[in-house]
Amino acid sequence: MSKRWRFILILLLIFLGKLSGFAKDILITFYHGVSVVTDAYFLSSSISSVLYMAIYSAIPVIVVPLYARLVADETRIRINRDLSAAVFFFLVVSLCVAVYVFYAAGFLVSLFSGGINEQVKGLAVNYLSIMAMTFALSTLVSFFNAIQTVNKVVVPSYAMPIINNMVFCVGLFFFSSAGEFYKILVLGVLAWFVLVVVNYLISRKSFSFEFRQALIFFVDSKFMLLFLPAVIAFYVEQVNSFVGVYFASKLGVGAISVLAYSNKLNLIFLSVFLVFLTASLFPRIAAVSARNEQAELFGYLMGCIRLVVICSVPAVIYMSFYSVEIVGLLFQRGNFLIDDVVKVASVFSVVLLALPFCLVRDIMNRVFFSYGNTFTPVLLSLFALFINFALSYALYQRHGLVGLAFAVVVSTIFNSVLITFLVERKMKFYLLVPCLKFLALCSVCGVAAYFSLSWLHVMFFNYWMVLAIPFALVYFICLLIFRIAEAQSLAQLLRRRLA
Repeated sequence: MSKRWRFILILLLIFLGKLSGFAKDILITFYHGVSVVTDAYFLSSSISSVLYMAIYSAIPVIVVPLYARLVADETRIRINRDLSAAVFFFLVVSLCVAVYVFYAAGFLVSLFSGGINEQVKGLAVNYLSIMAMTFALSTLVSFFNAIQTVNKVVVPSYAMPIINNMVFCVGLFFFSSAGEFYKILVLGVLAWFVLVVVNYLISRKSFSFEFRQALIFFVDSKFMLLFLPAVIAFYVEQVNSFVGVYFASKLGVGAISVLAYSNKLNLIFLSVFLVFLTASLFPRIAAVSARNEQAELFGYLMGCIRLVVICSVPAVIYMSFYSVEIVGLLFQRGNFLIDDVVKVASVFSVVLLALPFCLVRDIMNRVFFSYGNTFTPVLLSLFALFINFALSYALYQRHGLVGLAFAVVVSTIFNSVLITFLVERKMKFYLLVPCLKFLALCSVCGVAAYFSLSWLHVMFFNYWMVLAIPFALVYFICLLIFRIAEAQSLAQLLRRRLA
């Protein structure tokens, strides 16, 4: 397959993944709106993420650099030995967590929630028990996907969310009542099992499992020193994201759902980048780091950051301006009412501000992971967690969910700026100041586009979706005025095409 068709296929899979996720969110709002069922589902999902997602996220961070080095050495025996030990290690750890969560679901729901409704609590316990059954299965899928990305087989990684979302949508269609919601989660367990089988068949040529070598990493102190900080870093990230859910559980029925829906809209854009980061960018960063080519790494990081900033700044401004219209267009149907739209939009418009900083933070984290440094991201995540918790505690009673969203934004900005500075120190090249200057330039362009949008909105407020075109055009012209290289390249490409 040529690079062009491969790129088109990846874009198509990303689009289908977002489309299927969007369909899933629409069906949830249509059938259940903001209710005890959605509160219980989002609460149990958040607890599940806090307890397990760190392990799932750490797998590619550990396996991709490990496998990349083994492939470079071209030693089949070491590949089989180390990968067998790695998959067994992750599987045992995830099974232990799954068994604990399954049997302690009631205790965990009580521990991780404030003054929550008893009906919500009972449903959350049932949902969390079912979710625990997916831990080991998703561990195997993540391991196989990590191997595939190093071998430049990225299609399974992009196809996985499509399958999971479609199974969930089918379940919502057939089990639409509140009393049958648990059956949808059972279908999800079956979907993960199918994904394990398919990904194993794709990856089995890359290595052969050796039972005799399976316990190596349990006694390897170097591997444990690499694994534990990585897992702790992701655990802290998950706890950081859960802080808002915990305080929202103290704000009455529906607060958890409102916060979750606003975060889901933000994740529509964030998750696209995270999938691309895990499947494409991170393997390349790991490869460049393995060759210790700092000049190439600097150019690659600057290119990624500039692209992130150019794309995210206008998206944040436009979606914040039309947050009510966007939420209403996407979710206002069935049991999702206009009051729910206003509540979600108010939180969504604040959470959006963290989007570019969150993307930059994730890129910088992968740089440290590529060099085997998993301790620094742990410390930064702990600082961000402290800021988020302190601000949330101070603001949630007076400012409600908007205060919780503001706390997330502040902690994310702090983490992003500090980790960029530390990468600059480690690589010994200027990174933070050029990034901040570029952000300032794009923000000025965004402000000019915002004023043009405000003026056009007064006359054409009923055509807000069409106004995205002149808004983007003004933003692009401002980029050209400031001689932004990416905008000039695009303009030259357009002139050649039109000629």
